Amino acid sequence: MLLEHFSREYKWRSTEFIYNEAFGLRIRGDTPGSCILVGEDGHIFMIDMEMEPAGIVISVCCIQPHITGSKFMCRLSISCNETGYYQAAEFQMSITNLYDGMPKDFMFLVPKGLLRRAITIVPVTITPE
Repeated sequence: MLLEHFSREYKWRSTEFIYNEAFGLRIRGDTPGSCILVGEDGHIFMIDMEMEPAGIVISVCCIQPHITGSKFMCRLSISCNETGYYQAAEFQMSITNLYDGMPKDFMFLVPKGLLRRAITIVPVTITPE
């Protein structure tokens, strides 16, 4: 029902993924936004991307209408062979029912200098604890 709501009300598409396997989050430098991910067990995750002066800020959370106590780790990374730049972060994801909006307790910055290309790929891995 929640997936249908996101699809109908916000026109967000959902993407299924497999835990513990990296997948590429595609970022278009001129059109950040939100996307919905669905784990192999049906858990729903939201990735929110917002343009800031320094680049695109990525927030990730698990959406649970009725908080179950499930916990998930998230790993994000980005690299640029041209400059040698590398950044990675691993953190425990916030669990939310979205009543208070998108949690902003941990954010990952993709620097503006790496957004020169039309599309930037950020590898993401989500792992249940």
